[in-house]
Amino acid sequence: MDGESELRTIYDLEAKLADVSLPFEEIVPVAVKDWLNVLARSHGTTREMLLLSALTSTSALIGKSSVQVFSTYEEGGNLFVVVVSPSGSGKTPACHLGCIDPIVEHIEPKIEKSIVIDDASSNGLFNHFTTGNTNPIICIDEAHSFLTKITSLSKGPQANLTMERLCKCYDGDCWYVLKGNKGKRTGVPSARVSLLAFTTPKQFLETVWPKMLSAENGLAERMLLFYQKKEEKDLEVMAQHCEELDNYPIQSLNVVLEQIYVEHNSVPPVKYSLSASAHEAFFKFAKPQDKLPSTQGDSAEEEANCNNSKRNKHVLRLALSMHVLYDRLSKAINLETGVTSHKISLGTLNMAITLVQSLEIYKGISHTVSNEVSHVYLYD
Repeated sequence: MDGESELRTIYDLEAKLADVSLPFEEIVPVAVKDWLNVLARSHGTTREMLLLSALTSTSALIGKSSVQVFSTYEEGGNLFVVVVSPSGSGKTPACHLGCIDPIVEHIEPKIEKSIVIDDASSNGLFNHFTTGNTNPIICIDEAHSFLTKITSLSKGPQANLTMERLCKCYDGDCWYVLKGNKGKRTGVPSARVSLLAFTTPKQFLETVWPKMLSAENGLAERMLLFYQKKEEKDLEVMAQHCEELDNYPIQSLNVVLEQIYVEHNSVPPVKYSLSASAHEAFFKFAKPQDKLPSTQGDSAEEEANCNNSKRNKHVLRLALSMHVLYDRLSKAINLETGVTSHKISLGTLNMAITLVQSLEIYKGISHTVSNEVSHVYLYD
């Protein structure tokens, strides 16, 4: 990687990550892009962090809905998103605007059920699945403590979630435990959770991320990683954006995310499919990558195949959340009604592919150098 040899500290790594930016114009429709920008800027955060927050919330609110590629292959929608950003960059407003405010303060009181979990233990998450019927989202705007616990090998008094359990919750695997003297089995056939974690760079890149990578249990591959550089806030500009926001039919995601929940938490779950052109494009994207030279060994080839499989999952899951969120937002902004189309277009699929490829750049930079940096500086 160009410039890799120049990365000597965590601060060098942050600077390298800060040079990367999401191609926002290519991953969000025009009308939605303008509204997201105004909403974010009026609250002192960025459109990128707000978008990832809203997409992750959508991935939980669509419940058991899925996108079906063919009869034996479908993907659920839940996402694992980690946003890394310096203090004062707008993590908390993004977390609240895209998740906490619309779900905890607006939706949960209406449905009288919990969806957001802000400090999940293994026992607490298991109890959620066995007593409720919502797909939870673990949403934490200062997630260092949580991420440290899940990457720790020690068992805490609250039965910390493990990386292995989170992998299973990403995949929607069953979760059963034996209880009582008679060994009665209790649990659910599918436990699927979304994760939205905001954290600061130095703590994450020095301590948490290297442990996730070295564990080689698949959790790092299931994560979508984004770095947000700090941007100075101008109160006068914020006030101008507030005035712009007042001119829109909606001033928050409250009703939009509520409509998503209502539309998708029915029986049976909604099954989405790709349009003909999107179907063709996805198969082209999902073609197996060229095999690595045999000198690299079987393990290297297996890793490439694994990463390719995870890329396909990310694209389908993001396409599903993008399709639902963008449709509902566009309708709300244009004062339109109607149910969401069950066909995901080529345009939306291409947006998902572009976003995945962009996020892979952040992961690639941090993956390549974080282990070296942490060994040199963490133990000095």
